[in-house]
Amino acid sequence: DGGGCHPRDNIALSWLARKIDLSYDWYESLMTCRENQTDWLAELICDHKEQTGLPVVILGKTFKKETNLTVGSPAVLLDNLLKERSVVAEMYDPWVDDSLPPLQNPAIFFIGTNHDAFLDYKFPSGSVVIDPWGMLGNTVIDDSVELISIGR
Repeated sequence: DGGGCHPRDNIALSWLARKIDLSYDWYESLMTCRENQTDWLAELICDHKEQTGLPVVILGKTFKKETNLTVGSPAVLLDNLLKERSVVAEMYDPWVDDSLPPLQNPAIFFIGTNHDAFLDYKFPSGSVVIDPWGMLGNTVIDDSVELISIGR
């Protein structure tokens, strides 16, 4: 649920639903659900930051994998919600940025876009990795890294 057109279209369809007096505005509910889920993820990150004191790195800026388009990106929404909580996150996207984030020190890594490039990351010992995509499995993370696969 992202990209420049989808949120814009949901806003327009929500307006239309109210204009023609539909019994339920599904489009408004969809937008609210998206924001609530992202807000929950921001809280999860903040809780781990409070527990560990680690910096936050969001891997991915784009609204979907293998593109450089960031408009309507859930990862950018997450970054903004973290800023509202006074948490500054470093963001990196292989389709947008020229260099990798420093991976030498432990951090809270949040996979914001499911780019295939993130499958081969060697996360530093002591890191927390939050994977809402379930793309990492348990095979690429060693025992010194806490993997949180959302919904799994």
